[in-house]
Amino acid sequence: MSEIKFAVVLSIGPGEAEIPRAQDLIESLNRYEPRAVQALIVIEDAVPSRDLSHALPPLKGGETIILPNPRQGRGDGIQGGLSSGILTGFSCAATLTNVDFAIKLDTDSLVIAPFADRIQDSFLRHPEIAMWGCFRKSPVRVHDLPEDFPTAPALRKHLRVFTLWRLLESPWLRLQCILRRRDRIRRELILKSLKNGLILGQHCQGGGYAIRQEMLQTLHQQGAFSDLLLWNETSCSEDVVMTLTVAAFGGQPGDLNDDGDPFGVVYRGLADAPQRLVERGFGIIHSVKDFESFEEKAIRAFFRQRRQATDAT
Repeated sequence: MSEIKFAVVLSIGPGEAEIPRAQDLIESLNRYEPRAVQALIVIEDAVPSRDLSHALPPLKGGETIILPNPRQGRGDGIQGGLSSGILTGFSCAATLTNVDFAIKLDTDSLVIAPFADRIQDSFLRHPEIAMWGCFRKSPVRVHDLPEDFPTAPALRKHLRVFTLWRLLESPWLRLQCILRRRDRIRRELILKSLKNGLILGQHCQGGGYAIRQEMLQTLHQQGAFSDLLLWNETSCSEDVVMTLTVAAFGGQPGDLNDDGDPFGVVYRGLADAPQRLVERGFGIIHSVKDFESFEEKAIRAFFRQRRQATDAT
């Protein structure tokens, strides 16, 4: 196998904790994938923008590209507004000629072991898969559960010819009508994804997933990135949007989250105790934020000490 190269898409929100979180994530990338990561595509989601070029540590083996989220404060920053940012990041990744795939991470994701070779090997062994992550199962469950798809009702509503939406940032109702371009395109994308076998609301969890470069180039060529604000006024999160977009254009999502696989990713908290995540062989974990018995400060300290200890040997 030739030397593997990949890009990272990362949105940094406006909260005070987000830059320190991003710094820790980048340090973990530099520790475990210093040669493979070719580009870090950072989406600046704060208005006014910050000087992220000086706030973030440089990549050891690649460049950092900082792009503004085109939503400019409009929409919901963790739902449709985040979708605008991640579409922006992947549209940039699609133009790169020196990468095998692009991976999306959150600021509360963390790299705890090398993973690039395992992702690329899985893409090579399964040419039918365009997107790897935690799709039908995860490190803490072995099959789908109906409650895994809380966005299904909203997506079902997007299929209606006419309906009304209440917007979070406005006292007014919004009329959905397929005569409107964006309403029509969203409806068509959802219908295409269902025709290609996706279950409504099914998605790769957003804490970490990878899309092969050929799929991103297809999306770029077919115009999937032509309107980066397509989902901005909706309640659809970026992981749902990217999964259904990949499926709509013929890509198949897949699971890569068994022990020894890269993605130790769950929606909230950790899939296991920090030491157990190491022992189980995951490369990427999510979420290190405080949740139940898990404390972010302690989790980050554990993995930082582990990076320093392995650096010293």
